[in-house]
Amino acid sequence: MNIKDNETLPNSNCNAIQTLDFYKHWTVEWITSNFGAAKIVGQMLKQNERGLIFVVKLEAQWQIETNADSITISDSKVPSKQSLGNDKIEKIQFESYCVYVIKSKVVILNKVNIDGNVYAIDCELQCEKNVVITTQIFVTKNAIIDQKLRQSLSPIEWNDIFHHDVPIQLQCLQDKALQCLAELLFDDAIAHHQEALQLSIDTFGLDHSYVANCYNNLGIAFNISAQTDNALNCHEIALKISLKIFGNFHAWIGNLYDHIGNCYYKKRIYAKAIEYYKQVLNIRLIIFGDDHEDVATSYARLGLSCEYDEQIDTAIEYYGKALHIRKQIFGNTKRVADTYWNLADMLKTKGEMSSAFKCYEEAWKIYSVALGEWNQETIEAKKAAEQTIGGSSVSPFSSL
Repeated sequence: MNIKDNETLPNSNCNAIQTLDFYKHWTVEWITSNFGAAKIVGQMLKQNERGLIFVVKLEAQWQIETNADSITISDSKVPSKQSLGNDKIEKIQFESYCVYVIKSKVVILNKVNIDGNVYAIDCELQCEKNVVITTQIFVTKNAIIDQKLRQSLSPIEWNDIFHHDVPIQLQCLQDKALQCLAELLFDDAIAHHQEALQLSIDTFGLDHSYVANCYNNLGIAFNISAQTDNALNCHEIALKISLKIFGNFHAWIGNLYDHIGNCYYKKRIYAKAIEYYKQVLNIRLIIFGDDHEDVATSYARLGLSCEYDEQIDTAIEYYGKALHIRKQIFGNTKRVADTYWNLADMLKTKGEMSSAFKCYEEAWKIYSVALGEWNQETIEAKKAAEQTIGGSSVSPFSSL
């Protein structure tokens, strides 16, 4: 499949089908966990099993009560006979998401907040008090959904092709592509991503989140294989589609700006990289606030781009902000030591030797703890600190 310029892409041909929502949750783990849930739905339908599947961000703190034909799930503050853990309930972990499979003809929810998706497979779902599902509920043909829940959230009728067959094929192609990348088979990885992209466009039309995700995945593969112009084009197409779906201020949009910035950085067009990294930073500050891991990453990438663009004072400022956040989040880890090292390099370039020494020294201390005293990076940090002090006859580490 040839990658087209984003001004000549076809219009969307299918907007009516409701598929996996990416607005509230958008990570790779969210996609993978829901595709895993879809696979289980297919298996349960084939085996004439009934029940619910939850896909939630955090591990559940619910309580359960099991009867002959029903299971009641309640908030953990509600007294009940058992805590979560039963042969009728299976938990599958997908990184930061959990998939719970609950097999029962009747499932009763009581004071439960489900931050994610629900799949109802030919069961009866009853709701008692204060039941919240934050994202989506997919229902198979014979499922019976409580009217109170229907008033707050419109059920999505299960479609084997759009909710099972195609997502499973996409996940399979993604898995094959990742395996090829791990084996450095770049052309094969790109071919798998191109097949997934074509399948998504043929099934859903252009203006769809699956299509944007496939363009993004293809762009990443191109970038890894040093085809930066193709990567840039793919990420720009993904951005154009995603802006229509999510608007300007969404974490997914920030991720796409980040990928575009990475491409320009790799092309050594640092001014453009800085332009896109600033947009990423702005979005992440609005969504995550000041003290977040992704915000620190944005500051660090801005620092690196400014360093290569010879904006030394600005690079120092960005590295300093990245360091402040990372120290709070990660403590004495290699990531913090790396940030100290980058900041030290800039301070040394500016001629602020005392401050540079202190940063190299901190990098050395943390590398020693995180990597060991004889690790190469530990040795290099110690050497850099000694060279920064210069002609001192006493080693700055003699009393450490």
